[in-house]
Amino acid sequence: MYDGKKKSADEVNLIINNWIRQLPINWRWIPDFSKLVGRYAKSFKLSKFLEGHSHYVNTVKFSPDGTKIVSASCDKTIRIWDIRSGKEIKLLKGHSDIVNEAQFSPDGSTIVSCSKDNTIRLWDIYSGHEIKRIYLNNIASAKFTSNGKSIVFSLCNAIGLWDITTEQNIKILGDLDITCNLQCSPNDQIVVFALNDNTIVIWNVKTNEIIHKLKGHCGTVEKIAFSSNGRFIVSCSKDKTIRLWDITSGKGIKILEGHSGWVTDAQPSLNFQTIVSCSWDAIRLWDVNSGHEIMKFNEYLGAVGIDISPDGNTIVSYSSHTIRLWR
Repeated sequence: MYDGKKKSADEVNLIINNWIRQLPINWRWIPDFSKLVGRYAKSFKLSKFLEGHSHYVNTVKFSPDGTKIVSASCDKTIRIWDIRSGKEIKLLKGHSDIVNEAQFSPDGSTIVSCSKDNTIRLWDIYSGHEIKRIYLNNIASAKFTSNGKSIVFSLCNAIGLWDITTEQNIKILGDLDITCNLQCSPNDQIVVFALNDNTIVIWNVKTNEIIHKLKGHCGTVEKIAFSSNGRFIVSCSKDKTIRLWDITSGKGIKILEGHSGWVTDAQPSLNFQTIVSCSWDAIRLWDVNSGHEIMKFNEYLGAVGIDISPDGNTIVSYSSHTIRLWR
C-alpha cells in the first residue's frame, strides 16, 4: 500500500540531511535537493489575463508598491492596471507612434514613457495627463533614476541623463553602438547597457568613465537588471544563457543554462534570492545561490518579457498583445 505520509517524511529528511551535510563543507547544490526544494517552493499559477491592448505589448512593469502594472504597446498607448481586479484603471494617450517602454517613478506618482515619435513623456498617474515632454531623435529607452530627479535615456548611439527640474541634459556619453535597454544602479552612480558586439558596459556617471566592459555572452544581450543592493547585474541573451556579474570586479560569477531558445528577459527578486526568466519555451525560476532552475511554467507558450512584484509573490508576463498575471 502507498504511504504518502511516509514518502513526504522521507523527502523532508533527505532535504535536512543534505543541508546539514553540505553547510560545513561547501555550497554545492545536490541535484535531488534542487528537485525537492522546487516541489516545496511557491508554485506560480495563471491568475488573470489583462486585456485591452490592440497590438504588441513592449514592456510591463510593477509599481513600487506592487499594486499596479504599467504596460506600453505598439498600439501607441500606455495602460495602468490594478493587480487585484485585473482591470485597466487608466489609459494614457498622446504618443503618435509605437511606445517602446513605460515605467513608474520611485514614488509611484508619475510614469515616464518613450516612443518612436522621438519623445520622452512624463504622465501624472492620477489624472492621466501628460505633464512634460522631451524631444530626442531615435530614442530607445528612458527610465527614472532611483532618486526620481532625473531620467536616464539611450539613443541608438548615445546614453544621457536629463534633469527633470531644470530640463537640461546633465551628462552625455556618445559614439556608441547600443543594442540593449539601459539600467541605472540603485545609488544612481552606475549605468549599464549593452553594445552590438555583445559586451555589457559599466559607466560611472559621477566620473563619466567607462569602468568595465563585461565579455562572455556570444549573442545579442536582450535585457540587463541590477540587484537591489547594486552589487550585481543579471543579463540575458540570444545565446540562451543568463549571466550574473559582479559590478566591482567586472567578473562573471554564474551562468544559468536551461532555456532552449534565446532568453528575452530576466529579472531578479527584490531580495536577490531568485531570478525569473523567459523565452519562447517557458518561464523559469532560478535559485541565485545554486544557479539551478527550481521551477518551470507556461511551457510551449513562453513569454517575451516579464517582471516580478516587490514582494516576490506575483509575476507578470507578456507575449503578443496579451498580458498574464501569475500567482
